[in-house]
Amino acid sequence: MFQNLNSVIGNNMLPEVLKIEMLCHLDNLINEFGNYFPDVNLLSSEVIISPFSCDVKNVNEEAQEEFIELKNDTTAKDHFKITPLNNFWLKMRNSYPLCSTIALKALIPFSTSYLCEAGFSAMLSIKTKKRNRLEIDADIRCALSKTKPDFQILVAGKQCQNSH
Repeated sequence: MFQNLNSVIGNNMLPEVLKIEMLCHLDNLINEFGNYFPDVNLLSSEVIISPFSCDVKNVNEEAQEEFIELKNDTTAKDHFKITPLNNFWLKMRNSYPLCSTIALKALIPFSTSYLCEAGFSAMLSIKTKKRNRLEIDADIRCALSKTKPDFQILVAGKQCQNSH
């Protein structure tokens, strides 16, 4: 999931000290991840993250046949190279339902918890001591929306107020 970081580290654009610091931080993140999610199987995560270089023995027995088909699918390999991990598994849902279901069950909790955290962060920034109304529906909808407003259309729809 750290595609940009991989490209920066791969291009040797960072000083060695910073690389070591980042690797230590990521190792600590892995340890904390294990504390929060102890039931996550690391073998299955290898299958999800790198399905084309993973050993078939690491896959559940009922999905092994489908996984072998996936590993030999050149179109799927091409999609894997150019699309983000979650989008790849969504695309494979029709062709390889067992493998994609296993992958999506592992990937979805993190995206949904991210959205919850984003919502709480937006709420904290909206609700301050000076502004503590309980009705924050419209404000939080604007804060969490990915749609950018078209101010030209919004302004054109308003009428100027003349002075009295």
